[in-house]
Amino acid sequence: MFDLGKNLKTKETFAGMIYGVPGVGKTTLSLSCKNPVLLDCDDGVERVEYRHRAEIPILKPLNFTEIMDVVLTKCGGIDTIVVDTIGSLVDYMMEHVMTEDPKLRQRDGTPTIKAYGAIKSPFKSLLSAIKTQGKSVLFIGHADEKMDGTNTTYRVQCSGSTANLLISMLDFVGFCDMLGMKRVITFTPSERAYAKNSLSLPPTIDIPDITACANNFMQTRIEDAIKKRAAECNSEMQTKFDWLIDQMTKSVADCMEPDNLNEVMAWGGTLTHIWESKQRLWAMLQKRAAEINAAYSATEKKFVKNAQAAA
Repeated sequence: MFDLGKNLKTKETFAGMIYGVPGVGKTTLSLSCKNPVLLDCDDGVERVEYRHRAEIPILKPLNFTEIMDVVLTKCGGIDTIVVDTIGSLVDYMMEHVMTEDPKLRQRDGTPTIKAYGAIKSPFKSLLSAIKTQGKSVLFIGHADEKMDGTNTTYRVQCSGSTANLLISMLDFVGFCDMLGMKRVITFTPSERAYAKNSLSLPPTIDIPDITACANNFMQTRIEDAIKKRAAECNSEMQTKFDWLIDQMTKSVADCMEPDNLNEVMAWGGTLTHIWESKQRLWAMLQKRAAEINAAYSATEKKFVKNAQAAA
């Protein structure tokens, strides 16, 4: 059933990506997410300063099947799954789809053109598994640097043209860059670098020097911004939801006969429901029906006295 966009809860989790030039501190930055686990597909976590990785659960997966198994069965208590890098993940997914369907592999072992489109399916499965568990995911990417005349452009480094295909399913993409001696992360797309900002994050944020301070950038600047946006969007709806539940509770409590329940049920059908208010009303009606010796008759499609419902 369709619902109005204004009635949908704004989520606090995210699926995003940061990418950038070498040495800008992408992996270290990603480990500042809330309660993360790192899937080190690139086998390069040792380059991260020890104090920033010492307490982080780290796995070096060998294939896509192992990644899915970890996400589905071994991430209890984890809030954020960090995947380093998306390029290596694409390689794992490519091997996965070619193993599942040998026709996607050419005689020389390289992927067919169709194989590049086929990896969309396992990527969607990965995002769905993460989302279903109420967790966030942050992908790390290397930047592919290209010269266009006198201008330098940066794009996410991935096999073929898969980057655009996968990025379309993400909430944000931030480009990590050096401006002089200052590190920044940009969420505004430009000719110089691709970016994406579906969560109304600030266009550009300075990345702090963490030499003598805690590594908490993603929590304090990115995740907090997402939560603030969600809270602002949900606050007004929460007020309306609470009022609606209160009105339904009072109306159901006044029901003394099956006909009263049917009147409230009909009234409920005229309401613009918010979130799970429709399900809550139905549960209230059923509970009140039991209290007044009534039940819902699927045959008559209304509440009746218990004996009549049984008949």
